[in-house]
Formats: sequence, structure tokens, C-alpha cells
Amino acid sequence: MKKITLGLIMIAVLMIAVLIMPGIDTAKADDEEGNETYEVLKDFLESCPNRKSFTEGEKAAAEYVKDKFEEYGYTAELLSSESGRDFGSICTSAMAVKESGGEKTVVITAHLDSLGLGEGAFDNGTGVAALLLTAKRLSEEELPFKVVFLATGGEEEGFVGVDYFLKSSGGKYDIVLNINYDVCAGGEEVYIFSEDIPTPQLDYFAEAAKSVGADIKSVVYLPTSFYAGMYVNIGQANDGYVFRQAGIPSILFFSGKIESEYGVYIETDEFLNNIMHTSSDTFEEINKRNPDFKKQLESIVKTVVNGLTNPEFEAKINSAVVVSGVEYELPYYLSVAVNAATIIVAVICLIKYSGKGKNIRPDKGKDDSEDVFGY
Repeated sequence: MKKITLGLIMIAVLMIAVLIMPGIDTAKADDEEGNETYEVLKDFLESCPNRKSFTEGEKAAAEYVKDKFEEYGYTAELLSSESGRDFGSICTSAMAVKESGGEKTVVITAHLDSLGLGEGAFDNGTGVAALLLTAKRLSEEELPFKVVFLATGGEEEGFVGVDYFLKSSGGKYDIVLNINYDVCAGGEEVYIFSEDIPTPQLDYFAEAAKSVGADIKSVVYLPTSFYAGMYVNIGQANDGYVFRQAGIPSILFFSGKIESEYGVYIETDEFLNNIMHTSSDTFEEINKRNPDFKKQLESIVKTVVNGLTNPEFEAKINSAVVVSGVEYELPYYLSVAVNAATIIVAVICLIKYSGKGKNIRPDKGKDDSEDVFGY
């Protein structure tokens, strides 16, 4: 009898587990699928997995973004230009304009191209998702200024798309601010950066983040890090650099960890191997490293939408500034060349002098124990 009772209890427990477990999985799936940021990023990556600069993949991604802009009610277009690198190669970007009665313009950017490694989820699927979500949320808002939404191509090959936009627009837009999304979710923390000193635009959006309860930190100094084979300042190596060179204030939303014990930029504390510019840059990987990337994206979009719809924005942004300095006076490629030359000289010196100091005394039999200067 006891055996029968025990058997019935076990069967009942199994039946309950069978009924409950699918419900748990379904609830989890519903939570993910119901999250707009999750859906936007995943759909973009599945639709445009290979977006290497100047390829048909980049063009397909630009067409995808253009279609989304039109779906949100905007008039959108593709911007195509010679890459300036390989003969006949084309850089393709997508843009849409939110018109208004005012002449002032805010340009919101995210590069859609990648190095063709992995899916380019962190760099820069997250930025494209933020751009699309911002465009969608602002589509129903009345603003006293214009907004240009620009998904740029060719960023990984020297900011080609954004450079073409600024040159081809020929002063058509009175641009007062650039907001750039690059690797903006999936890292340890989310940051806002403007210049290497405090600026009014940084302070304004830091307050906008606080007002919506967003966990976003403002930073005024970014360490130069050895990244992807060269030393870079992550605040400089993005499309916002081109705006600053043109005298237009810019802010950058990015994610990672800069207050690390290593004193350099890393993506997360737990995973010291960065995935940017590697084959590991996939949706699955950023979801594994930081499942809160969805909350990060949402907090960024809320911050920007709140900042732009605030009636005080126009008055506040008039005080936005571009700070001139050595970092921004040097053309980007010159700074890269200087860094490369420094590394080469260091390696040559290391090779040349690594053997010196050995076997410099003929008296090899002498006891060295009392010679504190011995090699």
C-alpha cells in the first residue's frame, strides 16, 4: 500500500512539473518577445547579419533601416557615395527627417556597418536599435526643431557615411547637436560622453537621465586603450568625432567599463576578452554577458526622448560647445599613425636592447653574491 501511495505521489509531482515547466518557459519567452528593445535588435540582426562596410550587406542594412523609418511615418532616403577607398566601392547610409517649423536641427546617428565579423550585435546593432526606437517614439511628438535620423555606413572604415552627409547637405541644416549611439548597450555600464571637460550638453542629458530614473553615468575623461590592434580613445573613435571637427557639439552614448582596475576601457568585469571587432560579437554573446542590455537600451531611449521633448531643450542647447584641443586638432588618422609609430619604436627598442647587459664581465668565475649591480 505504501509503495502504491508513493507511486501515486510521484506521478502527481511529475504531472504538475509537466504542466508548470512549459508555463515558465512560455512566460520567459513572452517576457523577451514582448520587450520592444529585444524585438527590434533581434530582428535587425537576423535580417542583416553581415554588414561589412561598402558591401551589399551594408546596403541591405541601409534599406532595412529606411523601410523602418517609413513604417514610422517618415519620408526616408538612402545616401550613397564613393567610399574613397577601393575604386567603385559604395558607402550606403539611410536617413529620415522629422520636419518642424524651426530651423534648428538635431542629428541622431548610429553606424549600421560592421567589420563583417560575427553579427556586429554589440558594435553596432545596439546603436541601430536605439536609433530606430528613438525615431519611433518621437514620431508622434511635436517639436520646435528638426530631427535627422541617420544610420551611417562606412564608420568602421573612417566615418565615410557621416562625412558624406555633412559635406553633401551643404549647410542645409542648422545643426545644433549630434547625439551618437555606438556600442551603447551590453557593456557593464552605460555612459554619456561629450568632451574631455564638462560641457552644457553633457550636463543637460545627465539630468535628463536622472529625471527618468536611468542608470547612466556621465564622464569627462576616457582612458586611451589598446584596442583592436591600436591605441584609441573610445570617445574619439566614432561618428561624433566628425561633427566635432566640423564645429558641431556632440554627445556619445556607449557602454562598457572605464573605472576598471586595469585603467583602460573594457566591456565587462566578468569577461575580460572584449567582443567588439571579433567573431564573438553576436546577439547570443551579449545576452549571455549582460542580459540587462534590454534595460540599458530602454534607459538610453527614454533619456534622449525626455531630453528632446523637454520645453527647456532649445534654450539649454544654445549653450552647447565644442572644445578645441590637441585631441581634436589632430586628424584622426594622424593620431592613429602617431600611436602606431610609438608602438613600432617601442618594439624596436625592446628587440635592440633586450640582449644588452648580459655577459658584460669577463670574470665569470667571480662570486656575484655581493655585487648588487650584477646583471
